Amino acid sequence: IDDINRIIAERKAHVIEHHIAAGTQKNRITAMCQWVEFCEIQETSPLRDLGLHRQLTRLEVAANEDLLIDFAIYESWRIAPPSVGQYVSHVVNWHIMELGVDLKEGAPFLRLARVLKGLKKLYPCAKRVRLGLKPSTVRSIVALLKGQLRRGGHTPQSRRAFRFILFVTWCYQGLYRGGEGASGNAFDPVKHLCCSDPRIADGGRVLVVRNPELKVRSLEASRTPFPFPVDAGDDLCFGWWYTQRDAFDPLDAGEVASITPLFR
Repeated sequence: IDDINRIIAERKAHVIEHHIAAGTQKNRITAMCQWVEFCEIQETSPLRDLGLHRQLTRLEVAANEDLLIDFAIYESWRIAPPSVGQYVSHVVNWHIMELGVDLKEGAPFLRLARVLKGLKKLYPCAKRVRLGLKPSTVRSIVALLKGQLRRGGHTPQSRRAFRFILFVTWCYQGLYRGGEGASGNAFDPVKHLCCSDPRIADGGRVLVVRNPELKVRSLEASRTPFPFPVDAGDDLCFGWWYTQRDAFDPLDAGEVASITPLFR
């Protein structure tokens, strides 16, 4: 038992010195949640000896490397390559820190390193770039949905089309993301926009909208309203589309504007 505790202490000290101090613990919880999900999907787990009575064989270490390679490829569909490398590092370090088990028994995972390097080459740059909607894309979406609108008809199809137009033009003109307009079970009237948030100003030429708290971290900045122009001649104008809500998607009986999601 003393020998086992000594080995665990040495391995933890190595992780703290070479990994934790370097700041690779940034996404540790998320990485481990993704790892558990991956292992459940694969219906497998790493080969390890919990009692530390023996070292893993070369074939067992290779099997662990294969599993980590599959995990890296699995994660590459979700996150940027640098983050994939962090996630893999978190998984290896977690086994050392929590179980005292080194999945690679001190040997470098050379094949895994080549895979991580190759994933980075699939991207034009290592840093993920946030791309906005192109005007031509938004125009195509709006043109497609306008044919489904029925003024005053309030059919489910017409309402869905109008809500989607409202949401896309809001994202496009305000440079917002989907999560900032979340609704459904995730809706929070404090964090997300309600039907009462947009207000007409400047004689009807401007629509000012409260910034959702997810947009900025500063609560003071989030209270600064965002101005949208109201231009009936522009299909991409969120302000004008909002003024048409009563014609296409009015509040139903019993709905309160201050707690009803602007984007459903």
